[in-house]
Amino acid sequence: MVATAFTVTRQKRNCAKCLASIFYGMLVATRLPAARTWWRRQKMLCFRSWGFYLVLGQGKHWKAKLLYFRSGKKISHQYHNQRNELWCVVFGGGILSINNQKKPLMKGETAQIFVNDWHQFLAHVPTLILEIQYGPLCSESDIVRTANAL
Repeated sequence: MVATAFTVTRQKRNCAKCLASIFYGMLVATRLPAARTWWRRQKMLCFRSWGFYLVLGQGKHWKAKLLYFRSGKKISHQYHNQRNELWCVVFGGGILSINNQKKPLMKGETAQIFVNDWHQFLAHVPTLILEIQYGPLCSESDIVRTANAL
């Protein structure tokens, strides 16, 4: 089958619906103490000041996460020594700063973050991002932070 603009758009829409369904299930489950405890023990669900993330899957050199940002919240200004990241906004949006260059990042848009790129995201509205990490080390220990820039 040849991919046309229509089929690609339909595939994006179906993917967004699937991720939205996963996210809705996540929201319901995070309110159930037993599910929340299990996810935390498995180190799959982590709450942060900006929202939370859920690990969808991982391998030796990759990890997939859903990041949920509350409106007006931001991640720390950071970079990674050993991994790249690909972000896709499922819903919501905000401002992404990469190496001090700011650009809006809205629903359906993607961003590539390379090794040693300083980056930070500020959500203007509740935002869900699919994050794909890839490289030799895909772990929270590969985050170098500085004072907030945005």
